[in-house]
Amino acid sequence: MNAKRNIIIASAVLALLVAAGTIFVAVPFAKGVLDDARGLARKKQELVLLQKQGDIQEEFAHIAQAKASDLQKLSALFLDPGNPISFLEFLESAASKSKFLLTIVPGSPQKLDGDAWPSIEFQISSKGSYGNFLPFLKSVENGPFLMEFKGMNITKEEGGVQFSIFLKAYTK
Repeated sequence: MNAKRNIIIASAVLALLVAAGTIFVAVPFAKGVLDDARGLARKKQELVLLQKQGDIQEEFAHIAQAKASDLQKLSALFLDPGNPISFLEFLESAASKSKFLLTIVPGSPQKLDGDAWPSIEFQISSKGSYGNFLPFLKSVENGPFLMEFKGMNITKEEGGVQFSIFLKAYTK
């Protein structure tokens, strides 16, 4: 009976050791494996996201390169607020073709509420023949700059007209 009892005790102790080993070794090991698996899944998702972002950046770079000339043309529509010489030269050129001597009074660069871009307002004044005024006005309207006509005063004078044009030219 003693041998049987020793076998039962040994079996019980072995069962407890196996249970303790399972609880203290196998469970933390399994938990670590599961945590590593979850971490690996997160890293895989991050990798997929980074690949998508890289694809989007590559596509953007490709589109930007394809549209570079359009962007350059669009940029040329806006005046340089610190140096609007190209705009003034354009006005002077249009005036000389129409035989006008312009007086140009520029305003200060400003960003008004409701405007999409900053702007500079100009007052352009001159006098001359009415027949030359319309071609001048058309050449200014069709000019290479983004601008808005704010107002115009035209008065009839002996031998022609005197005019003032109020423009808003948009800046970068």
